[in-house]
Amino acid sequence: MQGEFTKVIADAPAPAFRLTVITVCRNALADLKPTVESVLRQKARGSISIEHVVVDGASTDGTPEWLAEQLAAGNIERYVSEPDRGIFDAMNKGINLARGRVLAFLNAGDTYTDEDISRCVAPILAGKAKSAVGSAHYIELASAGCWEMLPDTVRAYIDIIGCHQAYFFDTAATRDLGGYDSRAFCSAADLDLMNSFLRRYGMPHCDRTFVADFYMGGFSSNCWESQRHEIIEIHWRSWEQICERCRRDRSIAEVVCAVVARHCCILGMGLNCKRDKLSAVKEHLRQMIRTLPLPLSLFSRRLLLPLTYAAAFAPGLPLPCKARLLHACEYLCATTKRPPGFLLSHLAKQRLFLPQAIWHTILEKSRKTAHP
Repeated sequence: MQGEFTKVIADAPAPAFRLTVITVCRNALADLKPTVESVLRQKARGSISIEHVVVDGASTDGTPEWLAEQLAAGNIERYVSEPDRGIFDAMNKGINLARGRVLAFLNAGDTYTDEDISRCVAPILAGKAKSAVGSAHYIELASAGCWEMLPDTVRAYIDIIGCHQAYFFDTAATRDLGGYDSRAFCSAADLDLMNSFLRRYGMPHCDRTFVADFYMGGFSSNCWESQRHEIIEIHWRSWEQICERCRRDRSIAEVVCAVVARHCCILGMGLNCKRDKLSAVKEHLRQMIRTLPLPLSLFSRRLLLPLTYAAAFAPGLPLPCKARLLHACEYLCATTKRPPGFLLSHLAKQRLFLPQAIWHTILEKSRKTAHP
């Protein structure tokens, strides 16, 4: 990767199309061809004017030459082939080149279905929403598996509401937000942009029509867990909104508790986290644990263990030792105003996932403590 990060220009080209589809690629000519063909099929429907912009990262597999042929044939409207600073930096280049009122991102290898994508674009064009999302198929070629992903607003701020390839964004709004934060995030900038839209513009318009096929094995699906620190940072950026949702809906609080606990466990087990990010990530997790509104019933089977692990990480991360887990019990007792014996006994009855030595210590202490 070379050069500076691409800065999204707020006053980029004036709209000349209804929709701009941006495809980024590098040395993926075989995957790029079906993507371009699927956009051509959408153009042939004639229901919406579509501009296809391809941003190539200086490929050496014949992609630039093929793109020149496609441009001459009128199959794509624009392309650029030059080094970039990563996939989201390339997407920002596409945003600057776009002349459509609405943006969509379809990476090399992914395709649109035969459904009319204008269904998703229409609410944005009509000024009823700043973003929209349709349904998508998640396809894994190695196992011939196929899963459906329908828009789900329950996941708002916590996870992606829908598949990135089935998302549509108002162009002007995207530029106002600065596009993808490619400096801060190398693999999860798409989730960050979706959350930025949520914070400023509210929920996207959701359509259950299956408009995209997403083929697993691409960049972000391969490094999602290894970049867990990015997800923690993104959750922290929206923590105020997440906590507010927890206060309104106990089921959301349960999901968030489990998510925070998973962050802690993965980080403690040796997450591949950049050293310069580790300190900030730990502090964000501590603040999450301290400020997370607890559900009404802390002792439900679904919540007790994740919260215990989360609390165990509160003093300092990494892996919880016996002393930290016992401290976690005290933390939860203070929070719930329950005697230690009650909590320890309850934990002892649910020895799921607890290391043997820690479980025996808890059991021993619980026997010495009077039950209420």
